[in-house]
Amino acid sequence: RMVVDLKPKGGALRVDKELLASSVLDGASVSVGISQAAAFDVPSLLMTLDRYPYGCAEQTTSRAMPLLYVNDVASSIGMESDPDLHGRIQDAVY
Repeated sequence: RMVVDLKPKGGALRVDKELLASSVLDGASVSVGISQAAAFDVPSLLMTLDRYPYGCAEQTTSRAMPLLYVNDVASSIGMESDPDLHGRIQDAVY
């Protein structure tokens, strides 16, 4: 996670392949979120919940339970609802 303070009238962040140059993970990706509050990166938290590596019953519950609220949380911060969420919840449970 990298927090960049974009100063008014001139603050900038360059998003290019150099952001991942030191990454050792194959398939690494960049997610950019802009917020007035840097303490919580809600879009990244929602994405992480959805990609939780489940397997056993405890992990399945850890993934499926928060997914029940993803669209509500996304809506409350102005993000679009995910129309495919119901299917992913079903997949997590089954």
